[in-house]
Amino acid sequence: MSKAQKHFIVIASVVLSLIFLFSSCMTYTHEEAKQKIAATPSIPEIPPTSTKLVDQPGSAQIPTVSYPAPSEAEAVPEPQEERTVIRFSVALVPLPIESTDAILDTIISEVEASQTDIIGFTGNPEALIYVGEHIGIPTHWTTDNLLLATPYPIELSDSPIVRLRVHEERSIRLSIIDLHESHLFQVLYDDPQVERWSPLVEEADRERVSNLVHLLEYNDNEPIIVLASLGEPSSDDWFETTGEHPYRTRLRWPLSEVLSEHRYLDSWRLTHHNAISSPGITWELRTLKETFKERVDYLFQKGLLPIETNTIPISLGDMKKFPYEQRSAITGTFVVP
Repeated sequence: MSKAQKHFIVIASVVLSLIFLFSSCMTYTHEEAKQKIAATPSIPEIPPTSTKLVDQPGSAQIPTVSYPAPSEAEAVPEPQEERTVIRFSVALVPLPIESTDAILDTIISEVEASQTDIIGFTGNPEALIYVGEHIGIPTHWTTDNLLLATPYPIELSDSPIVRLRVHEERSIRLSIIDLHESHLFQVLYDDPQVERWSPLVEEADRERVSNLVHLLEYNDNEPIIVLASLGEPSSDDWFETTGEHPYRTRLRWPLSEVLSEHRYLDSWRLTHHNAISSPGITWELRTLKETFKERVDYLFQKGLLPIETNTIPISLGDMKKFPYEQRSAITGTFVVP
């Protein structure tokens, strides 16, 4: 076979292969396709599980979070009304035994200028009458003939305890005690035997305690304040300061202890904790041989909160005359709870 013949055969084989390939890729008509390809619906008869949050039988439910309406929410506490702080000031003014009109006029002027709410006076009857007639503050006499000066409405009774209205809705009780005229210190001064002092004090106070019966029996719920000129010191003062005073011994003074046992609180001691640095002297007696300095006037109370207490020396008399007595008023500011 010649070379030309071989070349012709190769070309003929390629042409036949191409004819076969193109004839196998012929398109079908729609009818032919329907006969040859099985019909399959595009939407399945059983739809697939939905991913939307809808209720489906048998499917797990996602809990729904519900928020309460404003009316059902936790109630916001209403602001409480501001409570009025009821505060008042008080003073116990023990008038000196030997008081001239000039001294009393000075005391009256100082009391009026202080604008203290409640002032109790103790002292001899003549001095009390003079103050009551000349002071420019409403005055009242207690059943023990002691003078009370205050602008507060007051309710007097047959008892030594009176009621004062310190606020439109609150009242307190008040009592004034004056036992300073017992001259107990003079008795001790006249007896040089110190070991006899305790029996003398015990004997004197058995009678003096009877003046406190109305306080020891007081059991009302209203707060009470006692303006007391006891004429004797506190046992606490003496026990704490025996070494600071040459005439002091470890002597028991009954009156302050009796009141303490009946839950009366010493306002001075509540606001001044050290008897040495804050002695609170309200009575000083100077003689040619000795000088006595003591806290013998008190503001006892139940049911009140003492804010502060102070002592104020009362106008001096003739300091060159012996024996010489110097008195001081005791003042305090209190809050009614």
